[in-house]
Amino acid sequence: MPQGETLDPRDLKETGLSLEVAQVLREECGEPAVFEGARRKTGLAVLPDVGAAAATLKRLRERLAGKAVAFTPDDNIAAGVPASIVVIDARESLDALAFMGTRNADTIASRIRTWRASTPVEIAGCGDDWVELWFPAPIKDEAIYREAAAWSPAAAAESGGVEGMKGRVDREGLMYLWWEVESKLIPRR
Repeated sequence: MPQGETLDPRDLKETGLSLEVAQVLREECGEPAVFEGARRKTGLAVLPDVGAAAATLKRLRERLAGKAVAFTPDDNIAAGVPASIVVIDARESLDALAFMGTRNADTIASRIRTWRASTPVEIAGCGDDWVELWFPAPIKDEAIYREAAAWSPAAAAESGGVEGMKGRVDREGLMYLWWEVESKLIPRR
C-alpha cells in the first residue's frame, strides 16, 4: 500500500466513493490506496496502526454510515494483528460479500438477514471462505449461537463450541465463521 502518495482522482472516481469519504480515511489512517475486489470492482484501503484496527474499523463504520461500507479483508482483526480496512461504495455491509467474491455469498447473506429479525448484525470482515460478524448489541436469541455452530462446525469447535462463540460475542461483539473448501490443513486462528 502506498505511503505518502496522493490518491489519483481517476482512481477515486473508479471506486464510486466521494472526496468526503477519502478525507475521512485520510484523517483516520493516512492516504488510502485502491483495493481490487472481485469482478473488477474497486474500493479504497487503509492500513491502520498495528493493534488499532478494530477500534479504527468501529470509528470508520460510525463516520461513514449511510455513505460507504467499511470492513476488513484480513482474518483476526480483533487480535490486533496488522490488518487493512477496505471501504466500498455501498450502504449495506452485506455488499462486502459480493465485493470480495465470498463463496456462497447469497446463502450467507440470507442467513444474516434472518438473524437480523431478532438481533442487529453486520459484516466486520470477509474473504474467500470466511466471514466475521459484528454484533453491536448482545444477542438475545440464543438460537443464533446454535445455528452458527451447526452452520460452521469447524469454527465452533475451534472457538470452544456454542459457549466459546457466546463468550467472544459478549467480550468483543464478534463471531468468526469459516467453511473449509480446499484443505482441512489450513491453519485457522
